[in-house]
Amino acid sequence: MKLNDLVKTRNYLQQISTRAVKSHTEELDGKLNQIRNMPLHLDYRADMDGLLSQIDNIESQLDDIETRIPALIAKIDQELIESTRDFMERGYIINGFYGSNSTDVLTERNQRLLVLHDDTRAEVLVKARGYTNWHYPTLEIGPGDGVWTEHLVAGDPLYIVDVHPEFINSTLSRFNDDYRNRIRPYLTGMHAGLSDTD
Repeated sequence: MKLNDLVKTRNYLQQISTRAVKSHTEELDGKLNQIRNMPLHLDYRADMDGLLSQIDNIESQLDDIETRIPALIAKIDQELIESTRDFMERGYIINGFYGSNSTDVLTERNQRLLVLHDDTRAEVLVKARGYTNWHYPTLEIGPGDGVWTEHLVAGDPLYIVDVHPEFINSTLSRFNDDYRNRIRPYLTGMHAGLSDTD
């Protein structure tokens, strides 16, 4: 399951509530009990008892759902933690910077190289251009040297976020002064704040 599907599933589960159904069930239970307490023929009383038993069963199942949903969310949270652990520990693995998740620029530059088949590259560019336009802001995380940034320039403003000021500056250097003023560069991690070019 892809990471974004996991997050989407988790978000949908968080929106589920049995409250409205329980309210209707309690209302139905109350009405059936009123009827049950009327002077009824013995056969009808047995039918009413059967219906009330089914309502009790529904309420019990709703309680079960109410406890199982948070457990399922917790399970997804755990999978998200395990799936993203590698991202958080990336600095440790590729640099041997034990005790820090930061990386040096040269290592990052080498690690961020993305080799794509021409068809795949063309498809990514079509998608990127299709999802960016001046009506909406755009965010590029980890632009590196700005290889993909030029295909996101339709977004207004275009935010770029990186952990290294060198990458922010390298990306900005690809654009003229007029467009550079529309880009909102931010540094994160140990360099948190705006880039030197701001």
